Amino acid sequence: MNPSLALLAACLCLAAVSAAAAPSTLQYNVVAIPSILGTTAMSPTSINSNGEVVGNAYLIDGGSQAFLGSRTGSTLIPTLGGTRSGATSINDEGQVVGWSTTAMNSEIRPFLFSRDGELANLGTLGGVCSFDWRTLRLG
Repeated sequence: MNPSLALLAACLCLAAVSAAAAPSTLQYNVVAIPSILGTTAMSPTSINSNGEVVGNAYLIDGGSQAFLGSRTGSTLIPTLGGTRSGATSINDEGQVVGWSTTAMNSEIRPFLFSRDGELANLGTLGGVCSFDWRTLRLG
């Protein structure tokens, strides 16, 4: 049998087995996240099991900045001195990772933002720019 056809047949069998599995018991509630004054739109990138959402808020001036939101309110996450940032992930402890420009927007650095409002520059491995895409699970 042609290897491509064999792979296709295996994928179809796997899909059939997956479709026959028991239905999921997960339930979701959709809630509105309050908007932030001075923004035109908000684009979520990650949600944790506590319903906290992070992402990018698009500002009236055309820029974007990381935000943290929940059903009770939303806030912009401070930058590392520049004018642009984005949040990429949040863990169940409320720690947010993302990226931010530094002063004069000359470099991009990953950050860690904690629930208590502390913002940490995670630095680079020797280069000019660096990103962080996922938070670590603690404990």
